[in-house]
Amino acid sequence: MKRSIPAGALLVLALLFATGVTLRQARIARAERARAERRFNDVRKLANSLIFEVHDSISELPGATATRKLILERAQEYLDDLAKESGNDPLLLSELATAYGRLASVLGNVRDANLGETTKAIENGRKAVEFRKAASALQPENRDFRRDLAASYNNLALLLGGQGDGKESEKYRQEALAILEPLAVSSPDDRRVQYALAKSYELLGGFFGTDHNSESIEYFAKSLKIYDLLAKADPKSDQYKVEVSFAHKHLGSRLAMLNQLDEALEHYHQALAIDEAQLAAHPDNLNAQYFITYTYSDTGFILGKRGDFDAALSYYRKALVIRSSMVAADPHDTRARKGLANTYFNIGWYLREKMDFPGAMDSLKKSFAVRESLLQTTPEDQALLFNVEETQSAIAGVYAAMALHSHVPTKELQYCRESGSWFRKALPFWLQKKAQGKLSASETDALAENYKSQEKCDRIIARLNHATASSRP
Repeated sequence: MKRSIPAGALLVLALLFATGVTLRQARIARAERARAERRFNDVRKLANSLIFEVHDSISELPGATATRKLILERAQEYLDDLAKESGNDPLLLSELATAYGRLASVLGNVRDANLGETTKAIENGRKAVEFRKAASALQPENRDFRRDLAASYNNLALLLGGQGDGKESEKYRQEALAILEPLAVSSPDDRRVQYALAKSYELLGGFFGTDHNSESIEYFAKSLKIYDLLAKADPKSDQYKVEVSFAHKHLGSRLAMLNQLDEALEHYHQALAIDEAQLAAHPDNLNAQYFITYTYSDTGFILGKRGDFDAALSYYRKALVIRSSMVAADPHDTRARKGLANTYFNIGWYLREKMDFPGAMDSLKKSFAVRESLLQTTPEDQALLFNVEETQSAIAGVYAAMALHSHVPTKELQYCRESGSWFRKALPFWLQKKAQGKLSASETDALAENYKSQEKCDRIIARLNHATASSRP
């Protein structure tokens, strides 16, 4: 006779089995979560290594611009994927903002070796701002997140300003300042906050046009004061030294515009001492090489305003040597290419003042070739468009001067026709800018001077055509 298993025992066995299955599934789930978390953290670690270790280790090496872009794009892709899995992690959002901000800088930051892709740079700059805002909203009490948001506002403002969007650029500069000034008051010993505030003052100083030099000087002086304090508090920091140098350059440039040339030169002498020390300490550093060329160029500008054209040219040629080698080392570096074109232009300008017309023409046409090539890549760059038209006008002016100083009728006619051709290419731009009320006083004077030159050329052409017609039988 078979014995039956009691129903209660069956129930116990079923519960034990079910419990075993549940516990096993829980262990599997925990293991999967642990693996997923390890994967998440490994990818996150890799992305941050690409941004902060790999990228930063080559960021100031000549020829690395395109490689930097690739590294940052890969890091950005990794962090983007992670953000889809954990969109409410404020630290991850902050890391993602850093990746987008770094990429924006490589694409179009004028103070960085960049690829000249301004539109894409602005897109990435906007994304960096959005991620910073999201992180700060999740942790509004986090002072670091607020400081970093202000820095992203300033970075985007710089990109927008370079694109000619002054109104939106000003909005972001003011939003950054509204965050940083209260933070700085409540954290006088926080160097990162003080640095961000100095940068905010610096960018606001650069926002003012040449008709507001006094306001600009006020903000640049504020930034210099803070940078000086930071450099004294941390004398080993190269970054603070560089910022002190730039603050002197900013002040010097505005003082030069006010024709306070001796005081302006004093600021540039202080900047040059810092730049030379930085270059001596870091001869292979890309920024140390490039930053000193700003000092050379601006010193040349001031000496030119004094009428010492030979001294001005000697400084511009120092900048030319460095910028030429940087372009040769990295043809993708838009900053270096723009700088090279500017140097060629300035050398051409002062050679014309010395009446070295062949030398002026050679240098100006080299400037035009570089600028036109850059504009073909980024036709939306309004500042670059202005540079192209400015160069065309300058070339027209040199041809006109050559005609006026020639005593060979065939050369007079050739040069005047060349002058008219170059001037007609640039004229629609100037007329449009004039109609929009955007011509500065110096640009208005330059346009008037070009008109006078063309009138003289028209008289030369008319005279020579008349003489030719009269000599016919």
